[in-house]
Amino acid sequence: MTRNVNEVLMKNIYKQYFSILVSILVLSIIWEFWIEGYVHPLEQEPFAEKVEYVVTVFVFGLLALIVPFRLSKRSERARREIELDREKLIHELHDTIKTIKKLEGIIPICARCKHIRDEEGAWSALEIYIRDHSEAQFSHGLCPSCEEKAVAELEL
Repeated sequence: MTRNVNEVLMKNIYKQYFSILVSILVLSIIWEFWIEGYVHPLEQEPFAEKVEYVVTVFVFGLLALIVPFRLSKRSERARREIELDREKLIHELHDTIKTIKKLEGIIPICARCKHIRDEEGAWSALEIYIRDHSEAQFSHGLCPSCEEKAVAELEL
């Protein structure tokens, strides 16, 4: 939003600057060709010198308009690139923060059933607690000793 406001302000400034430049040019033309026409003929400058003066005023006026405009465009482009880089870095930082979830501190766990008590005091299974507090996922299986016990229980 501030970028649009800045662009509108810059356009308005350059419109006013351009109108001032045109006004100066018109006034210098009026001065050179009309008002000085009323001065005594012996004091008047030759016509070629008047044209040279008007052209010089116009060229320097254009340079005075173009150079700051080009410089401001370059600095605006550089500022936009820096702003885009900054926004990209902020986005990457937010993504990184989202992926970094680590468990730390003391985790209260039941010695018998291995359920964990969360911050609200509710007990949940170890797998659910770790899944909710980290990016880890579980797949279930049986170790060899538990497999033997499970098979023995099924045979009975």
